[in-house]
Amino acid sequence: MTKILIGISIIYFTLIPIITKADGGIIFSAEIDVPEEEINLPSQSAIIFWDGENETLSLSTGIKAKNLADLAWVIPVPSKENPEVTEENTEIFNQVPYLFSEIKMEMKTDWTGFWPLLLPLALLFVLLHKKRRRRDITLEIVFIITITLLISITFVSMGRTREGKIEVTPIEVIETKKVGIYDMVILKATDANYMVNWLNEQGFKIAKENIPVLQEYCDQPNFYFIVNKISQETLSQKDLLEGIATPLKIKFQPEQPFYPLKLSSINGGPTVINVYLFSENPVRDQSGTLSIKRSRRVYAIHNAVYMSKNEEFTNAVNNFFSLFLLDPIEHSLFAATWLRYEDNLENLQKDAYFKFDSVTCESLPQEKGVKITQDSCYKTLAVSTNNSSFCDKIIDRTKRDNCYYFDFAEQNPFVCEKLSDKKLTPYCYRRFTSQFSTLSECLKEAPSQYVKGFCYEKFAAETKDSSLCEKIIDQEVKKNCYKYSAP
Repeated sequence: MTKILIGISIIYFTLIPIITKADGGIIFSAEIDVPEEEINLPSQSAIIFWDGENETLSLSTGIKAKNLADLAWVIPVPSKENPEVTEENTEIFNQVPYLFSEIKMEMKTDWTGFWPLLLPLALLFVLLHKKRRRRDITLEIVFIITITLLISITFVSMGRTREGKIEVTPIEVIETKKVGIYDMVILKATDANYMVNWLNEQGFKIAKENIPVLQEYCDQPNFYFIVNKISQETLSQKDLLEGIATPLKIKFQPEQPFYPLKLSSINGGPTVINVYLFSENPVRDQSGTLSIKRSRRVYAIHNAVYMSKNEEFTNAVNNFFSLFLLDPIEHSLFAATWLRYEDNLENLQKDAYFKFDSVTCESLPQEKGVKITQDSCYKTLAVSTNNSSFCDKIIDRTKRDNCYYFDFAEQNPFVCEKLSDKKLTPYCYRRFTSQFSTLSECLKEAPSQYVKGFCYEKFAAETKDSSLCEKIIDQEVKKNCYKYSAP
């Protein structure tokens, strides 16, 4: 019997590999047939804080429906790490507009991959049958059946092999918990069809028509699905007709600021979407779906609070800073950008990925009052990208000259020729030569004989060696050189 055990064990451990697992739409879950087009999202409000690596998305969605039924709220988010979800304070969604006011695994058993393992077991049984007495046969059968059951249990949590490849488990449940009125599950999936079937089994009635859109997210790396089930036990018919607010706070790590839009296209009717994004610089929606309404620096908003005599405005802004944990001093230079969409849900064909670039500056509205102007946007972009060509786009001559002079003259002497105020040109070149510690280094980097004159001027003044001034070709620079090098 010991030899039998050894033989079975070898087969078992040789043939069975160790296999490891590999704003969203409001989805209508109904006990009766109700088309998802009858779910309307009259409004969506999102407040996003982006620090360059981490995003905090506070999301509130108004939902209207004609019939009482369970509601499933699916929010796809890209993240390097598992997202964290908590309940958000509803008040911040009432307060944020004031800032822009004028002023683990689940897998079904796949038996098709299991049956080939029965062949070696059958052969082993025949060999054992020939060498054993009749009274041992019953014991052998019982033992082989036991091993077979063990194999089948193992296959419950394993994908079968097809065409020589190991199939990864198509769904991974990250977390299940209750947040406010929601029963929530956070999961990852590679197969939308499997995910929809699994969610339906868990009570989230999701139509098959959603599979193509969901599969697009499944095909992308590091996408998570936050699925919230709002039970009909917590809602009334009046709630559904008037619209219910569903605030959540989601922390995740995308490559760039993100807001889900496309999944909402499965629903019908008009909608209004407001996104308030706080980041180092103003941003635009790369998809073009959301349009910039206003953008202003946090310090400008904070200053307006002190200057305002409107108590309602003051209280709302201060309460928002407190509840949203946005420090108006620490984050004073952050930009607050309000983006908006007002159209039909079915037109939401792309998600919003936010970016700061020259198109962002072009998209900023020309409004009066506290704002981030296009000129200041281009200056910020020039500095952040170390690209002086963005200074060229600044309309105001003084601001454009300041961009050249203060931000690029030391590293790029060619900007000195772009100055509108020609009286600044010599000072611009002196700013360029000020960075060098030796004359030879300065002469090597100077782009022309005229600029080399400022090198001689600088070191003649430092060493009080007026003989260096003789090498200067420009008479005005030479005159100043003698002046500065005089003992």
